[in-house]
Amino acid sequence: MHHIFPEDREKYVQNVYNILKPGAKYLSVCFSEKDPQFGGVGKFRKTNLGTMLYFSSESEIQDLFSPYFDIQELKTVEINTKFVSHYAIYAFSKRH
Repeated sequence: MHHIFPEDREKYVQNVYNILKPGAKYLSVCFSEKDPQFGGVGKFRKTNLGTMLYFSSESEIQDLFSPYFDIQELKTVEINTKFVSHYAIYAFSKRH
C-alpha cells in the first residue's frame, strides 16, 4: 500500500474485493507514518532511490478496508532488518 497514493487507494481496495471470493483472507503490510526512515516525517517521503512512498496510519487503513472486509487484526509492528528497523501497519482481513 505504500506505493499506492491516496487518490488511488479506494479503487485498489475495490479491485482486491472484486478479485477475492466471499470469506477469502487478505493480508496488507504498509509503512506506518510512525516509521522514522526516509526523512522521518510527513505522509509522503522520498527514498534514496528517488521513489516516493506514502506512509499510512492505522485509522486510514481501518477506514479504507472496513467497508469491504472484516478486519481480523490491525496493528503497528516493528520489522527489524540488517541495518535499520521499520514500523509497518499489519492488516489481516476477511472479505465480506
